[in-house]
Amino acid sequence: MTFDRLNMGPLAVTLNRVFPASPKKIYEVWTNSTHLSKWFGCKVESDPKVGGKITIYFPEEIEGTKGEYIELSPHSRIAFTWSTTVPCENSTKIVKDTLVSIELVPEGLGTRMCLRHEGFFDVDSQMTHMEGWSQYLDMWAINADESLADSVRIGVCDTFSKSKSELFSFFTNPVEMSRAFGCPVSGDAKFKVGSALKISFSNDRIAEAIVSEFVPNEFVRFEWSEINGEGKPVEKTDVRVRVSDWPNGKGFLSLVQNGFSAPAVKKAYSQKWVEAFESWKK
Repeated sequence: MTFDRLNMGPLAVTLNRVFPASPKKIYEVWTNSTHLSKWFGCKVESDPKVGGKITIYFPEEIEGTKGEYIELSPHSRIAFTWSTTVPCENSTKIVKDTLVSIELVPEGLGTRMCLRHEGFFDVDSQMTHMEGWSQYLDMWAINADESLADSVRIGVCDTFSKSKSELFSFFTNPVEMSRAFGCPVSGDAKFKVGSALKISFSNDRIAEAIVSEFVPNEFVRFEWSEINGEGKPVEKTDVRVRVSDWPNGKGFLSLVQNGFSAPAVKKAYSQKWVEAFESWKK
């Protein structure tokens, strides 16, 4: 099957990420509806063959986003159409067709994935899909990690009227963290691998965050531990934060916390991070 590019819009979204997994594993996730359902957080139906259908039932959609596979090159490239039904006046509907392609290239011990979504006619659609794909790819960084694939996670992302460096300082500045969490936060003034933060939520609830990966103004990863009143860790999670540039001088911030075993702790952090993001917007 071929795709008529002449009827596509001129705008596109292109995103690159490097993941700690082989091209084979990532390709298998893209071509397995069970894995895709887990990743997207909604029902996905797919028939991974050229001419086969794929449908993603996002919560806000009734009919789902539909597509058709037009290329499947094992462990290296996938392409499928992306058809969105848009309501119009007089209850009529139009279908807008775009094209999604994924290229997988080995890089070091992992894989560089380039996702390109092209064919948009307006900037609003382009930006909406850029934000959505950015969030899902940051989630993918967790799913593609075999050691964490089955654990429970939360994810938060948003755009801010702040630069990348300003956003990054929220997680590397104890004063900003203290303001966001509404409690004392202490830690190293200059961040590097091995640096530590101590978040004192209450007398009997403390969190310790040790930096395990650090790319200035781009990415930081924490080994995050909940400590009880006896000083013993009761919950260990993995926190990954990424910042990127956004159009019109804005910045994009995404956070994924993975590995919860206690639903109550997961719920508490989900609320805390949402409150923190709202605080940083002020």
